[in-house]
Amino acid sequence: MFCPNCGKPNSEADRFCMYCGAELIDNQNFGDVPPAQQARELALALWKKAKAFCKGHKKAVAGAAAALVVIVGCLFTWDALFSPKSVAVTYFKAVMNGDSSAAYSCLDIVESPFTTKDKFSDYWNTFCTPKDLYNYTVSERSSGSSEEKQIEHTFDFRYYLRGDSTPYTMSVTVIEAQGFASYKILPDFVITDYKVSVPRDVTVTFGGEPLTDPFQGNLSDVYTLPAVFAMPYDIELSGAMFEPASETVYPQRGESYTCSEMTFNQETADAVFSMACTQMDQMIASILAYGDFPADIAVTAESSAPDTYEQMRSHMVDPAEGTGYYSIDITDHRDESDPQATTAVVTYTCSMELPYNYTRLYKSWTGEITANDGSSETYAELTYCYQDGQWKLDSMYVSSF
Repeated sequence: MFCPNCGKPNSEADRFCMYCGAELIDNQNFGDVPPAQQARELALALWKKAKAFCKGHKKAVAGAAAALVVIVGCLFTWDALFSPKSVAVTYFKAVMNGDSSAAYSCLDIVESPFTTKDKFSDYWNTFCTPKDLYNYTVSERSSGSSEEKQIEHTFDFRYYLRGDSTPYTMSVTVIEAQGFASYKILPDFVITDYKVSVPRDVTVTFGGEPLTDPFQGNLSDVYTLPAVFAMPYDIELSGAMFEPASETVYPQRGESYTCSEMTFNQETADAVFSMACTQMDQMIASILAYGDFPADIAVTAESSAPDTYEQMRSHMVDPAEGTGYYSIDITDHRDESDPQATTAVVTYTCSMELPYNYTRLYKSWTGEITANDGSSETYAELTYCYQDGQWKLDSMYVSSF
């Protein structure tokens, strides 16, 4: 290969001309080698070429020697700036000085709206305070194979604070990373893939940032946050069916947030209670007519309400004997509901007292069918789930009948 600068022949394996040091154009592909390593290899290559040049050009020894001094200086400068130890020392000093900007530049952080430089500054100012460093020593901890050592380096710092004779220690682990600097620090205070589960159709603000594009589960919305710092965050929830709610959470590794409780607003509470009263009246009327579960009552796919209805009907009427209730007049629906939505499932448990008057036929021990009138009350509990834009009956319990 001929040098594009001086025209002299070089080996196909060379990246730089051994005569003038110019870059050989056909050998510019450095693959995935980090820029820091590329620059170091460039300096080493120039050093080797300069040595070869000195051997063949005695008169240029003085100039080559000067070039060698510059190259060696570049090598030492690069090692001082971008070696694993230098990154660890930079981070250590940033911790001591309370310098969030310097510390952030050393970290290998997953990108997220919650791991920006400004967010890191908030985290840093909450948990880190400057220290009056007096002196320190640093040593690299021995590792396993040479391959492991290239990928990960752990440095132990032993330091003293001014006016304090107590020795303190700090460990910093540096890993190989892509980018301008070859090494970064993997922080242990960043939580990745943190999940937030809330009721469907609820607007969520996490740490002042609105969350968007959730995964829609069966009855909940699940947001996955790529990364967050391990610090307190305020979660604010709002929705058309709920009173606004807020909560402070502290993300921990291996954990997620699930909305524990929201209160339905009065409009929703009134609407669901009215629906429960109407549907209870429908079911009573259908039982007295020996009918099936009313077809116009929407139920969830796993609803137990139709089975409960069958049990009530068999207890309240006996078509074969012609006995049982044939008149039930519910005189009032007293709301005993607790309008809370628990976990991430949008449910409403509607509880009510049902005072009623009745007429009933029963068969005496002599076989005579006798009618009697009376009054009583029962307790009903109907649980609704909000699915596909409507409330559906999921389960029910009715006592006394």
